[in-house]
Amino acid sequence: MILKPWQVFKRKKKMLATLRKLHPEIQIITTEDYNTVEITNTISVDASCWLIALNASYDSKITGIMLADLFGRCSGFIRSEMFLGAMPHSFILFNSPQSAYNCYKLLDNTLISQWNNKLLLLAQLDKCCDPLPLFPQRPITTASDAALAIPGLYLVPDFISVCNSLDLVCHLKSHWTSCPISTDPAWKSLQRRRVLHFGYSFDYSRNEIDRTVVGSDHAQLPHMPEWSVSILDQYTKLFPQYPFPNQLTINHYFPGGGIAPHSDRHSSFISPIVIISLGSGLVMEFRRKSSLSDPTYTTVHVYLPPCSLMVLDGDARFAWEHAIRPRTMDLIDGNVVERSERWSLTFRNLRELHDVCQCGYTHLCN
Repeated sequence: MILKPWQVFKRKKKMLATLRKLHPEIQIITTEDYNTVEITNTISVDASCWLIALNASYDSKITGIMLADLFGRCSGFIRSEMFLGAMPHSFILFNSPQSAYNCYKLLDNTLISQWNNKLLLLAQLDKCCDPLPLFPQRPITTASDAALAIPGLYLVPDFISVCNSLDLVCHLKSHWTSCPISTDPAWKSLQRRRVLHFGYSFDYSRNEIDRTVVGSDHAQLPHMPEWSVSILDQYTKLFPQYPFPNQLTINHYFPGGGIAPHSDRHSSFISPIVIISLGSGLVMEFRRKSSLSDPTYTTVHVYLPPCSLMVLDGDARFAWEHAIRPRTMDLIDGNVVERSERWSLTFRNLRELHDVCQCGYTHLCN
């Protein structure tokens, strides 16, 4: 349906009112007349490098890929910024106010064929306002930035191949099918995730390694699975300074599942902690505070891509807590990415029974 000029203006006016209600600090450049909806040919001296797509968001079934495909055809396009949750708009960044304005003239009030002829409504932001503070902290997506932000964190993307990852997930799923949780005591069902231990068990009621076998240092489970040997051989080639792990926990996260902030118990495990991500990628949150009495946290978000390996050593192991926030999607480079099933393989080394942790972080050390 083709809208008349006054109808378009009325619709845009309503959307701008919603924008001002949600973000009072945002100001836009007005370049239209409600009778003609003609755009002026001269860019305002107050124009910024930002456009706002008033009716294009994840909530309206528009993805980051769709935004990049459309606006990427305009000269000077840099990136799009989307919101998690029920926001009706997205922001588009260009390399100059003129580039943003040229795109505005080209695409505002047009039917986008690849979006099922959706009528796109745009506005250009005033240079006095910066929309970046509106968005949550952008997750770190590179190994080098992660290592700088959190000393002792080593991220290895593409540690295993996609093919090997899929084979391993199929193996784990078939094991579950043949050994349902209800009949296999080795599996444990926790809130929004399931766990299976190899090497040594973990008692979640006490948050401690199970050392209940009388006359033995540890309550030992079946040995590490055969399929883990080649993975660990590859790991030790990359990190020969670390011991060969003797404990494995497999976590299966449902979409939307998570885990509360924690540091793997110091009295149970030495450094490092090794995590391999299979299936869905996601954002892991890291936080630390300088002392027990300090109420504030320093927080860093790191994206763990599928097939990646992460090593937590030193400060990353003992001084920082890590968590997965329970949600069904993440913001990666300004785009909404939905989570799916995720399987994590967490390899550890047990601390000897009478070995005392001397990490120095008394507010986190048990």
